[in-house]
Amino acid sequence: MFKNTSIFLNKAQENERLVEYYDQLSQIVQVIERLLREFSLGEFEVLVSVFTTEMYNYLAQDLYDLQKDPSKYPEYEILRKSATHSLEGLQQGLLQYAVLKNTEAELAVAKKAEEILHNTEKLKAYIQSILGSRSIFSKKNVRSIRAEMKPEYTEYVRLYGFPKGAVFEMDKLAVVRSNLGLISCGPSLSLSLSYSNINVNSCKKK
Repeated sequence: MFKNTSIFLNKAQENERLVEYYDQLSQIVQVIERLLREFSLGEFEVLVSVFTTEMYNYLAQDLYDLQKDPSKYPEYEILRKSATHSLEGLQQGLLQYAVLKNTEAELAVAKKAEEILHNTEKLKAYIQSILGSRSIFSKKNVRSIRAEMKPEYTEYVRLYGFPKGAVFEMDKLAVVRSNLGLISCGPSLSLSLSYSNINVNSCKKK
């Protein structure tokens, strides 16, 4: 009798823990749902302002902290990994949007140049503006700008190579940030999302 009672209590405690795990995960899933909703509506500029690199790092760390033993909680881990893949897919979508905007800007410049070449008056005015300048080149020293990655991305590339599609896998990124002892100041599991800003409510060492 006592043995059966002990088994029952252990099972009840295990169920309580599982409910808590899913509850914590659901808080992040709600954030993901709102982000994906904006994406589906084509609100890309809103997403660009909200789904920043910092937010990506916060969510990566939170999702990594929520991971459990897949042999004990296989269904839970499937859902958690689905959440990370959803955010990675969203990140890829925003990268493609950035490429599109850059291409549009380049096409606008090319179109303007073409208009000048095919319009005599505009071409004369353009040439005159160049000839009227003292120098086409700046007299200031031109300094080359070296592109530098943040330490977590440099370490990520060293360990895993450059990610396919330029999207860093969230679990791997979280491990790297944790190993580097980086500080994550921002929303954790109680993350609250608004479309204009993110309410910062925690600062913890990762």
